[in-house]
Amino acid sequence: MWNLSIHSLYAAMFFALTTWASADMTYNDGETHLLSTDIGLNGYVYDDALGNATTVNIETGGVVTQHFSAYDDSQILLNGGNIDYDYLGYDNSFITATSGSVGHNLYLYNNAFADISDINIGGWLGALDDSKITLSGGNIDLVLISQGHIDMYGGVVGGTIWASSGDIIIYGTDFNMPYGTVMLNEGLITGILENGDTMYNLFEISSGGSITLVESISVDPAIVPTPSALILGTIGLGMAGWLKRKRMACLQP
Repeated sequence: MWNLSIHSLYAAMFFALTTWASADMTYNDGETHLLSTDIGLNGYVYDDALGNATTVNIETGGVVTQHFSAYDDSQILLNGGNIDYDYLGYDNSFITATSGSVGHNLYLYNNAFADISDINIGGWLGALDDSKITLSGGNIDLVLISQGHIDMYGGVVGGTIWASSGDIIIYGTDFNMPYGTVMLNEGLITGILENGDTMYNLFEISSGGSITLVESISVDPAIVPTPSALILGTIGLGMAGWLKRKRMACLQP
């Protein structure tokens, strides 16, 4: 009896832990949540009943083993955590990625917006519908696709850059083709992106999409005067004017 009870207790504990670990999590209270543990399978973020946006910050140690999705006007901030499958934004949601990883794809739908500065994506990065992405760094293993709008200032894409009914604006220098709208439907783009990343990608344009190359203008810090230099210059000019007026007064009879 004792051995049976112990075995039953272990089985019950294992079932409870497994059930908890595989449970989905929904955030819909209009508050801000910090996620630094494994929440299990899927995560969903919605506005509260009054339309107040809910925010989830996935910090280092935060893990979602399947999908994590934002809806309504809610926000997900990926800041060191890991989403093992897909990272998704819908409606008018806002998602960011400053560090961390996404195991498969990051997709936006509807009018969602994403700001991506540094992340590892194991699959595709896509702006679908009327969504928008600002990409300034990170690594995308497969394809960058736009059916909406993408501004690309940095990032390394392992596969094709595909403007499929959407537009992609690429900011950088030393491209292998003229600045402005790319006139070919497919080919190779090389250059240096604004953040310093090297671009060497096949591209494809289809279904009315477009790719535009924009020259990044960098300013040499050596020729930009510091505030202290501006102040000293102003004082110097003022002193020179005072001395000139004094000399002119001395010359008057």
